[in-house]
Amino acid sequence: MDPALTLVTVAYGDAALRSVGALIESVRQTGVVDRMLLCLDRATPVCFTQRVRRYPFVEMFVRDFPAWGSRETRMGRKVVEWAYAVSRVADGTLVLCLDADTLIQKSVEALVRCPGQVILTMRESPWPVNSGVVFMRVDASTRQWLALWADLTMWMVSHGYAGDSTGRWGGVDQATLMMARAWTQGKEPMIFACVAGAQWNREVSLDTPLDSTVGVYHFKGQLPALLTPAVTSPVFAWWRECDLYFREA
Repeated sequence: MDPALTLVTVAYGDAALRSVGALIESVRQTGVVDRMLLCLDRATPVCFTQRVRRYPFVEMFVRDFPAWGSRETRMGRKVVEWAYAVSRVADGTLVLCLDADTLIQKSVEALVRCPGQVILTMRESPWPVNSGVVFMRVDASTRQWLALWADLTMWMVSHGYAGDSTGRWGGVDQATLMMARAWTQGKEPMIFACVAGAQWNREVSLDTPLDSTVGVYHFKGQLPALLTPAVTSPVFAWWRECDLYFREA
């Protein structure tokens, strides 16, 4: 029997709102998530929240976000809202935090078997750790670590350092993820583990195939291509299928 799983995501900004419906529908199709916590701005259009209400497994947290600003502000707010949502789940909950521009395809049973309270995805890249997929077993230590990551991120954004971190780390949230990990690494009971990004955080390109071994597809920067019918790869076609069902069913 698959372990019970809570998925947490944030839809902040036009691109995230346009993307997250496909993620919600992928959850319905695959059935691998028991509960989804979706953090939304109070200014989110009513038509969007009405669509979300058709999915009984989704619980919306409606909050007052800052005015939609820079990319760095949105990335920083993502971590803040993840921390808010995780602070409201019980100890022992298995949580998968995902960016809005993802699709989930398979059970996280393999992640559950990994030792560690926080599990990150690694890949061969100038930025080997990606902040768009984070799995955790919730307890006091993981809540404290996530709050530290959120505080570091918003400090960087508010003090104007976010832009400097984008080129070196691929984003302010990734820079502060590495900082928060380094500051807590080796301190019991906080234990980090890493899994292959190719399986649990597959970054999608125009020729990425559908692969049954992949748990999470990540469409970083691909929204324009996703909305272009001429791009016909199977992964893109699945995203469009999910998006269409969310918007029109």
